[in-house]
Amino acid sequence: TTKPLSRFLNSALRLILKHFREYCLGIYRNTGVNAFWIVENSLEVLDSLRSIPTRKAQLASFDFSTLYTAIPHNLLKDKITNLIHSAYTCRKSQYIEVCQDKAFWSNNVSNKAVTAVHLVELFNYLIDNIYVCVDGSVFKQCVDGSVFKQCVGIPMGTDCAPVVANLFLFAYEYEFMKGLLKDNIT
Repeated sequence: TTKPLSRFLNSALRLILKHFREYCLGIYRNTGVNAFWIVENSLEVLDSLRSIPTRKAQLASFDFSTLYTAIPHNLLKDKITNLIHSAYTCRKSQYIEVCQDKAFWSNNVSNKAVTAVHLVELFNYLIDNIYVCVDGSVFKQCVDGSVFKQCVGIPMGTDCAPVVANLFLFAYEYEFMKGLLKDNIT
């Protein structure tokens, strides 16, 4: 089972996401440009909407209903790898230590500490070793207990799937926003 690895990655990648949230907050303070669009829950959205002066406007909401199952593995691994290395470099930390469900930056080696290179290897291992077992009740054409390697997407039940999906989308948003800031288009 990949469950322990997924739990470990969930903690480490949430720390990576937290780093980028804080980093983008600094960008916002310096430029007034929001480069971080991930919300933790609907209360954040409601609070933001309440702060907008009332006026006639249309509000639309969109969801990526097939995001998890549609992410190409090569793009996923590339984007997550770049974010991991960028965060480690920016933090000037050699390790992320994971203790149970908590993770923190460290420059001390321990048996629970991983380098950027090792974290990327662990992530790639998980993505390369996702298998799905189905039975006849799910897909009528499958023989009970059929096992398939998942070549595209990440299973929604994997512990780290939400943070991986958020980081994947963030990578594109962040590149776009950095380009706008570089070109002084705000």
